[in-house]
Amino acid sequence: MSKFTAAEVKNKVVVIGNGDSSCFYTTSGVIVGDQIAAENMKSLDGVMLKIADIVQISDSTQYDVVCEAEAAEKKAMGEVVAASETKNLDVLRQGFVIIAAEFNGSIANKRPMTSEEIDKVLANMNEEQRREAKKDLDGMVKRLFAKEGYKELDALMSGTQALRESFKMLGQPFANGQTIMKVSVLCKYVKRKEEIKKKRKELVDALVASWPKATSREVVDSQFYDEADYREASSLEGLFTFRTTMLGFVSEELLAEQVGEAALQAEQADMVNALAEVKMNGIALMRETISDLVSGLAESLTPGTDGVKKKFHASAVAKIMEYLESFQDRNLWGDNALQTEIDKLRGMVKGIDVNKLSAGDKGDDALREKVRKQMEKAKANLKPLLVDASARLIKK
Repeated sequence: MSKFTAAEVKNKVVVIGNGDSSCFYTTSGVIVGDQIAAENMKSLDGVMLKIADIVQISDSTQYDVVCEAEAAEKKAMGEVVAASETKNLDVLRQGFVIIAAEFNGSIANKRPMTSEEIDKVLANMNEEQRREAKKDLDGMVKRLFAKEGYKELDALMSGTQALRESFKMLGQPFANGQTIMKVSVLCKYVKRKEEIKKKRKELVDALVASWPKATSREVVDSQFYDEADYREASSLEGLFTFRTTMLGFVSEELLAEQVGEAALQAEQADMVNALAEVKMNGIALMRETISDLVSGLAESLTPGTDGVKKKFHASAVAKIMEYLESFQDRNLWGDNALQTEIDKLRGMVKGIDVNKLSAGDKGDDALREKVRKQMEKAKANLKPLLVDASARLIKK
């Protein structure tokens, strides 16, 4: 197969990953990925070029990667590739990257009463009520919004939690809210990040638009209404922010120069131990999560002691499907034992009509019992894996 110089492939499209994991990049000075996409490439005329066939670039070449889906990721992605200090990109793609995601901003729906407000409340009580109230003055709070709640604020807070969980589905917990993920899913990370930004902005915009009315005296309807309790609507956008930080890598040579060889070896030993703990915790988490989901579905399909069918929630199946879809990306440590059970589970839930699992008239009792037995079997198959994972954690 022919080889091409960096100049000849400059600004061509490159694919990292395959199938749903694919992400298209333009390149400047270097090829990054598995192969050059043949589509719309007249100069290559349908040739699929493997990484191994690319001419080597000199050590002084700066990697400059730009993901077409998100130009703003250029610097972060370039740093990850450059910091690896390797031309073996297959190794890089099989490695890990740690990303910290920050969802900032919150608004309380109540606050402690001031001494003046407490005095006003006590003044409207009889003697016995005052004695009881004075036992817990710190517990006296003032609601800041309408009695029936503030739906836009509630939507923002619950929506943020859902977005936080969707981000975590790209990998596994690392430390301090950080997520460790495969480098090969960075394309999904870029896409998920943009989706989160867009959805969070929609939620914040809805809050900003509703804020003036929701914080008005008429809507709050409180004898202790105070305009000073509420910030300006224009400040809300700056309060609710979302950002991610991709943690980079430093060469061993540079570290040795800065801290000395002995200190470097000690740091490396600590990192090995830390990663070993993350690995054990990650394996245990993945096994426990699917076991809990399977057990929950089995329980919901098991009649009560009185024989009455329990209410079925379609989300029980949806959560299992979500886990199965993200498993390949989140199975960071190559848990083959769990992979075997996941493959079995996929066959069990494939094509299930959740409407027929309903406890109502539209439900199919035969299907409910079939799925229940399958989940009980899956639960039993997963039990030894849970015991094994727990034993590893105890021995660590």
